[in-house]
Amino acid sequence: MGKAIKITNGAYCKILLHAAKYPSSPIGGFLIGSCPGSSSCDTVLDVIPVYHSAPVSAILENAAYAVDEICEQQGGSKSIVGLYYLGDWLSQSEPIYLKGMRRGIENNAGNCLVLTVNNDKINDQSGLCVQTENGAVCSTIEGTDESKAAANKALNTFLADGTENSLVDFEDFLDNTQGDFRNPQIKI
Repeated sequence: MGKAIKITNGAYCKILLHAAKYPSSPIGGFLIGSCPGSSSCDTVLDVIPVYHSAPVSAILENAAYAVDEICEQQGGSKSIVGLYYLGDWLSQSEPIYLKGMRRGIENNAGNCLVLTVNNDKINDQSGLCVQTENGAVCSTIEGTDESKAAANKALNTFLADGTENSLVDFEDFLDNTQGDFRNPQIKI
């Protein structure tokens, strides 16, 4: 078992709200972190939802470019450090396109965190599984019972309010540029 991954409650909620908005579709996005002087980032500060269908390379590449630009405009202290995904309902195995995304992130960041959403355990933070480059589960999400309870309470409030319907992923943004795929409305 590797070291624990830290994920903010806001990032956790965005991932699961993305899954809730598209319950029968594969979803995925980028993990944003700040890892100055480190070749191994273990903290996820935010996420950018990217797709809700089988993604094509143009969507992934344009989303990566846009997110890199946003991170640079914010002073360059944050960057893409990994990705999250939920495969289609028939398979929880890693999609083939994920390998290319992982390599691209590793080329830029030195390593790549991968979080998978496990529908069977979505009611607590064990619903997010951390994987190594060969797909083996290597770690857990770090947090105290209190922080996990706070994250789940916030998630339940968001779901009760229908916040998942206002979540915009990059694919949505390409259809309607009035939305903000950074999802600043989702704050904890």
